[in-house]
Amino acid sequence: MLPMPSARSQMLLLVALCLASLPSSLQQPNPCATKVCTNSYCIPDRNIAICRCLNRSYVPSGPDGCILVQQVAASNQLVQDKNDQMQGAVVAMERARACATSTVPCPPLPEIPADMHGKCVNTLRDCANGNQTVLNKMAEKGNSCGEGSKWCPLEAICSKGLPCAPPNPQCNDTSVRCPDWSCAADAASCPTSGNGSVTCPDGITTASSFKACAELGIFWQGCPPGLKPCLANPNICGKNAQDCETLTGCPESMKSCGPQRNAQGVALYNSSTDRPIMNCMSQCMYQPPQPVSSTAPLRPGQAGEKVEVKGSNGAPAFAMRAPNANTFRRLDNTSDAVNFTVAPVAASALQEGPFAQLYSTGRIVSSVITIEPSAALVIEDGLVLDIPIDGTAEACDQILLNVQMVVVSDLLNFNATPESVGNCSKGSVGNCSCASTIYHFSTYAVANSAYTSSTVTSSPSSSPNTNTDSTGSSGTTTTTTTTTTTTGVLPSSGCCIMTISKVRNLLVGVVNT
Repeated sequence: MLPMPSARSQMLLLVALCLASLPSSLQQPNPCATKVCTNSYCIPDRNIAICRCLNRSYVPSGPDGCILVQQVAASNQLVQDKNDQMQGAVVAMERARACATSTVPCPPLPEIPADMHGKCVNTLRDCANGNQTVLNKMAEKGNSCGEGSKWCPLEAICSKGLPCAPPNPQCNDTSVRCPDWSCAADAASCPTSGNGSVTCPDGITTASSFKACAELGIFWQGCPPGLKPCLANPNICGKNAQDCETLTGCPESMKSCGPQRNAQGVALYNSSTDRPIMNCMSQCMYQPPQPVSSTAPLRPGQAGEKVEVKGSNGAPAFAMRAPNANTFRRLDNTSDAVNFTVAPVAASALQEGPFAQLYSTGRIVSSVITIEPSAALVIEDGLVLDIPIDGTAEACDQILLNVQMVVVSDLLNFNATPESVGNCSKGSVGNCSCASTIYHFSTYAVANSAYTSSTVTSSPSSSPNTNTDSTGSSGTTTTTTTTTTTTGVLPSSGCCIMTISKVRNLLVGVVNT
């Protein structure tokens, strides 16, 4: 005769049978189904996979798990190294402002002749002033950092898991980017290019493609060679006016001012191009400003403290606040203030990096911002990020229902895709902003989480947005269908998340008896 199962086993079996008998209409995707947590276990929280440490021997080390307490010192050093690199990049970009548009200052490196230090040149290669020995020394320096790291010439340090500051200036609207990354009036005025491989933005390193340059951590500002900034939206690069019109959704004589949305705040997309139908105007009434690279402190254990960053025009561009005293603590448990460096990503991070798919299809509706603390932290109740987005104050509530904050943990992992942080609540930055709680520091943006396919009609009076000069490059408007499709930025697999969250406490209680 088989022994009777224990009361605990009977309870677990009952819960399992209940879950198995749920109708499919009640089953929802379980974000933990594909989440891998290190030294931790996964729990679904508001449809987001959260890694919780196994026990008090571990502390959180990021979104994917925990480390042993004994490893805190090493973790602190890694965070400090990354923050030092970001600080160096901020200083380098400030130094670059001393040069005229389309030129860059020679960094004060011992490999570069002293009389060239600070001199404004077309590319860093010009800092050698034609001396091949100097060029060889600069190239050797570029290979001195070891595997997984890259020499950053402007910061004068080896990279620590972040891309280098872009070593090239952004070309102006009337210039083209040459193959050597200098700027010229036209392609005919560019220096002759090399054979087969491309020159990276540092002017010295060569690679198989510009994407390969970015994967090495050699980023750039503006457009790569062969492309030009589009007049309708200078953040987008195209081959010519027709290419730009397709990419920006507006003719070059107009400005591309954010996606059109229906009455429910859902972005309208052209089903044939898989791009948003844009508001085309002679001048944008409001677009979210890009924050200026800045550093500001927050004290652990202090409720209500806030970091605020403005754009170059003085408009609010970013905020981060601690909602209560338990928001975060230092991993070393000291009370010293933590300096947070906030900076927009380089253009190459959008054109070739992990954000490229969202960016190329027009789904990003905010600046893309990297945040790095000066010390390793344990985020307990979460910090609130507040990022302004495309949209008017009047339509903000509806728009926020259809966007989500997304994150990329490693800008140099080109196989990564943005993960959802969660739904937006209404923030307080600018006309309309997305506020969401975060539990680690990396690179964040706000993207459309839903869009509506549309069919093109010829009736201008049906425009869903009346404050536009033009409803798109074709001058036509749209009639929306009833089908809404997600962008794919949300984790989705498995089932039963709501039911599991309801019975989790019951399961824990049974196991611990």
